[in-house]
Amino acid sequence: MTLQTTANYVSCSTNAALYIGRYFCASGPLRKNKRGNIMTLLIGGIVCAFVGFVGFVLWFGDFLVLLKGAVPLLLLAGGSLAAYIGFDDLQDKLNREHERQEEAVNKAQEEAETARVKAEQYREELEKLKETVKIRTENNP
Repeated sequence: MTLQTTANYVSCSTNAALYIGRYFCASGPLRKNKRGNIMTLLIGGIVCAFVGFVGFVLWFGDFLVLLKGAVPLLLLAGGSLAAYIGFDDLQDKLNREHERQEEAVNKAQEEAETARVKAEQYREELEKLKETVKIRTENNP
């Protein structure tokens, strides 16, 4: 049995289960209630689970073939996703390091500017003191 016929069987069984659930729920005490379609879902789910179990038992070999084909595909998708996430984390780490270095440079520049301003203030104060001392020495011979 091919994958296509298995898919058709599953599709047909699902549709049949939903039809059976609707049939039973549309008549008698299992009719729709105010809360919605609960019984339809319950009966349809039970029928689908039963049909799925029977199909699993009957086509276990085909299930294994499907599983053999799906595992490498899942590994490929999972590995690609893990590599992408790792690459994204690496970029984030590098960006954080770059930002931290920029912050350190900006902080050093601010400190240098503050020191330059203070040095300029001290120079001006020193010049004023020199003038004051020069004036005092000229006035007091």
